[in-house]
Amino acid sequence: MPESLSPALSLERRGSVIWPSTPWRAIPEAMLACSLTALVLALVDVAQSAVSDASVRVSAAEFASAALHMVALELPLGLAAGLVLGAALGLARTVPGLGKARRAYGTPSRWLDRDPVRFAHPLAAAGALACTFFVGSRAFVELATQFHRVDLAGYAMGGVVVLLFPFAVLVFAALSLALRGVAQLLGRLASFATVVASSAVAGTLVLVGLARAPSLEGVDDTIFVAIPIVALALIASVVFVRLGTRRMPGARLYALAGATACVIVASFLGSGSTYGGRSGVRSVVEQRSLIGQRLVRFYAARSDRDQDGYTALFGGGDCDDGDPHVYPGARDPEGDGIDADCFAGDGSPNVAPRGDADIGTTPSPVSRPNIVIVTIDALRRDHLGTNGYARPTSPNIDAFAAGAVEFDDVIPSSSRSLRSIPGMFTGLNPSELAWGPEYLWPALLPENETATEILARAGYGSAVVMATDYFRRVDGFFQGFETIQQFDVYDPPRGRAVDEALPILDQLTESTAPFLLWVHLFNCHAPYLQDGVASRYGDTEMDHYDTEIGFADEQFQRVLDALDAHGIRDRTVVVLASDHGEAFGEHGTFGHSTTLYEEEMRPLLIVRVPGVEAGHVAGNVSLIDLAPTLVDLAGGAMPEPISGRSLLPFLTRRSTPSADRTIIAELLPDGLHPYDVKVLRRGSMKLISWVRDGRFQLFDLETDPDERHDLSDERPREAAQLLGELRAWSAHSSRAESRNDDFVAMNRLQRAPPMTSSIDAVFPIGFTLLGIDLPRTRFRLGEAIPLTFFYRVDGEMEPDLFFEVRLAPPPGVGLPEHFHADHYPLAGRYHTTRWRSGELLRDATPMVIPRELSAPVHLTMSLRVLQNGAPIEALVGGRPVTVIPLGSVDITP
Repeated sequence: MPESLSPALSLERRGSVIWPSTPWRAIPEAMLACSLTALVLALVDVAQSAVSDASVRVSAAEFASAALHMVALELPLGLAAGLVLGAALGLARTVPGLGKARRAYGTPSRWLDRDPVRFAHPLAAAGALACTFFVGSRAFVELATQFHRVDLAGYAMGGVVVLLFPFAVLVFAALSLALRGVAQLLGRLASFATVVASSAVAGTLVLVGLARAPSLEGVDDTIFVAIPIVALALIASVVFVRLGTRRMPGARLYALAGATACVIVASFLGSGSTYGGRSGVRSVVEQRSLIGQRLVRFYAARSDRDQDGYTALFGGGDCDDGDPHVYPGARDPEGDGIDADCFAGDGSPNVAPRGDADIGTTPSPVSRPNIVIVTIDALRRDHLGTNGYARPTSPNIDAFAAGAVEFDDVIPSSSRSLRSIPGMFTGLNPSELAWGPEYLWPALLPENETATEILARAGYGSAVVMATDYFRRVDGFFQGFETIQQFDVYDPPRGRAVDEALPILDQLTESTAPFLLWVHLFNCHAPYLQDGVASRYGDTEMDHYDTEIGFADEQFQRVLDALDAHGIRDRTVVVLASDHGEAFGEHGTFGHSTTLYEEEMRPLLIVRVPGVEAGHVAGNVSLIDLAPTLVDLAGGAMPEPISGRSLLPFLTRRSTPSADRTIIAELLPDGLHPYDVKVLRRGSMKLISWVRDGRFQLFDLETDPDERHDLSDERPREAAQLLGELRAWSAHSSRAESRNDDFVAMNRLQRAPPMTSSIDAVFPIGFTLLGIDLPRTRFRLGEAIPLTFFYRVDGEMEPDLFFEVRLAPPPGVGLPEHFHADHYPLAGRYHTTRWRSGELLRDATPMVIPRELSAPVHLTMSLRVLQNGAPIEALVGGRPVTVIPLGSVDITP
């Protein structure tokens, strides 16, 4: 094409290649400037990751690798932005009418000149854009509320966009005329420099105002810091690129931009294909970074071709991204020729098979003994003198252990009591148990067979004294017990449990039948020393905890003294156990129920059997082994295969625990506790898997008992093997409702079902509350209110939303603090960050009515959706609200 035919384009010939110069020179310049801006932001992200608190420690090499991944993940955003911006600028430069504007505003030396036009036009354009934005956003909200079909809302919005164009032109003309009049009053201040300065000040004030606005409470504050950083980085990058390339020939500039693009694309593809291979790297990117962790989720979701939740890239591990039935952890039936779980070929290994629990392999040293179980909530075995603790916390327990058999390596099935204790009486791991649908305190369903029920059929009497009211909220927790004594307060006086257990013991000993008595002490559970009793050791939380151990030690001795007083020691088995441990910041957490690190996984198990020699048993056993042990001692049998194994052969020293046994521990998510963590133990090796995050760690507890050195990157094959086995166990042994994929699939609907109340609350953030289902509105104490929500996902969401469901009584009437349905959606198994556009979801949230509630009472229900603790607005009938009424219920005695 002859140059004379295109004055907007000048051509620069280099050999046989024609290189465009201006105006398309803007494309390589913008690519370089925006890529440089992205690099600056990536380095800022790396820097803040280096100083952020994290319990996972990584080496310098792992952090450097994570930094490279963050840079590789973030640079493509700059490259893409540069291409778009450069193309827009280049196109604008080819429009003859815009040349005057470019000359007027593109020469900083003229910014200080008085010029009413250059003063008025940019301000008028900004005002027109603001008005158009406001009108368009309100129109979108209104149309999204009025139209329940997305296509109709889209057509209507298209019409609004067409009308907004002449609206913007009219607003611009009116504002321009008015601002020219203002310019006459300002004199020399009517310059473009004034516009630039006032825009910077106004932008700063707007950011500060937004950061402090009550309506935006809960919005991530980093966005208000990120905006000025991005602006400054972009300005600096543009200046740097323009100064560095202003005399560079077009061919060289395009070559530089092309080479930069090739490097960025190659780095991105390399990162996507290799990311996830090192656990330490993932922990930095996904736990510490601000931008990197969001980009990993963004890229993974968009590279998941079969939409099964796993991708072949970015650490997803999907070995066939074209088949939605193939992904890590899927069920893998043998014989179909398909490696569905991406592990060990076709078929899943049964790494922890259920069986008959080895019951009957060893004769019981005592026939049909009485059984007394004392459990101490949250007691760590490494804080006892019998295990070498320096403080004299447990003289009575130490003396008891000297005459009993202590298991040195006992592992709980969970670090949460509600999940751990049922396994002690059923021989099943948490995800093998049948739980009710209650969102926070799920019931233990009758289909679970407990050791207490088996002993009852064998003629045993039974009683339990529970030193807290916590488990009153869990239906079926005490299946098989004849006498159940629970308290009406969370943390009663320390001696009350034994005070009430001793008369029950008197009654049990009056019968000729053997008995099972379980006494649960709450002394060591936080809060410690809440009644003002002085600490024996100091003022730290651990000092108070150790003091409480001493008080529990005294209560345990009272039980032993009572057995001696009744003269039944020689025909009574005594079990002393705890359900889990307690953390004091070893890995950044305190208490329990949040992690499966060793500080929360060191329970106690000491068993005294008449006629059995005292001593220690080394080797891994599980607390779920207690159930078959009780049945074995009583001469019974488990009616169904279980995962636990009788400890009787180890108690009598006929055998020792197998070093090859696989033991599982779990934290199952629920509405209020969204922790989804699993552990596989074999010998001294321990693999921890954060199921939802895809992270894992490997420790050798023999050389690293405090779990300070993650071996997953040093022994990648071993880590991958154990992780595959853990996933295979979950797919093979867990009930469907305890597997995340199956649970979500059961609550992902094809169409909206009938609902008792239609609400249509539109949350512009990305979803609509279609309505609720509440089949009836009158309930009795102890029943569950079967409240179910239905959502339509309108778009993918970044924030992890929390749903606050409250019940309000009449004035002057109080409710128990735990009577609510505050929850993460779908029982904490499907967070809003993972919702997919177009889905219809069911969120069943039944609430158990506390028996201590004063009835009759009329309660109104409402919903608030929280982002980072602050409510977000929804549109109901076109009206913005933060509290959505759900209806009311009547509670009768």
